[in-house]
Amino acid sequence: MGSATGLLFVLSSSASAFSFTTHYDVHYSDAAIAAGASESQVDLFLKAVTLDSGTYIDTFSYVQAARNLDNDFWEGGNTGAASADIGDYASTGIKAERVTSEQLAVNLSTNNLSNIIDTEDNGRFAVDLNFSQAIDNLLIWERGKNSRLGVQALQEVNGELVAVGNQLILDSKNWDDAGFNLNTQEIESAQRVGSLGLNVKADLGIDNPITWVRFFSDSTFNAPDWKFVGTAASQPESSQDVPEPAALLGLGLLGIAMLNRKLQAIA
Repeated sequence: MGSATGLLFVLSSSASAFSFTTHYDVHYSDAAIAAGASESQVDLFLKAVTLDSGTYIDTFSYVQAARNLDNDFWEGGNTGAASADIGDYASTGIKAERVTSEQLAVNLSTNNLSNIIDTEDNGRFAVDLNFSQAIDNLLIWERGKNSRLGVQALQEVNGELVAVGNQLILDSKNWDDAGFNLNTQEIESAQRVGSLGLNVKADLGIDNPITWVRFFSDSTFNAPDWKFVGTAASQPESSQDVPEPAALLGLGLLGIAMLNRKLQAIA
């Protein structure tokens, strides 16, 4: 991580990163209802976000694969680093301490905001995440609002993933309140959640949408607990928007017919 390319920034909420409002649906399973669970313990399904510019977005790109580069080994108790965690009564996601790359991807592949990655207090990790569609913005939620997290874009060069652009160290204590709390199986009471948005071009320093992002933490970062979602980059107009040759021929014949009718009327 120390040799990663790119310029290092400490990014606060006063930088070019943006704020957004989280819109979500609350779902109580039968078990949650029977237990009298609170909203912080159940499914919180992301529905949309409103950016601080006023733009409403409901099309997202989720993580489809992870590459676990460096993750302190879990040996019981408060050891290890990144692990999978879920709300006390979540109906999706998994809880796993000695986590695999596939298990990391499971909790980041859904719109359930109560499916997160939890980091142990003194742990360090580095993980590369692949999004299902190219993203132009990265939306980040951090439970606790008391940790730092490293972020950098990746691009494929000759079949290898290479760190590019700006390497950012984010401090969640400066983030906005996301408007909800989380109480997961890793902790004993609800904690507030912060949110922050990064633009791929303005913040990560990459001109084009990306599909790979590297996240990392070390023992001084105070154990970030996080969830990531990307906003799907604008797609070019579909070829269906261009009339097919047969349609063009039909339009031409229609035009000729209308012209002949007009000439007959004049005659």
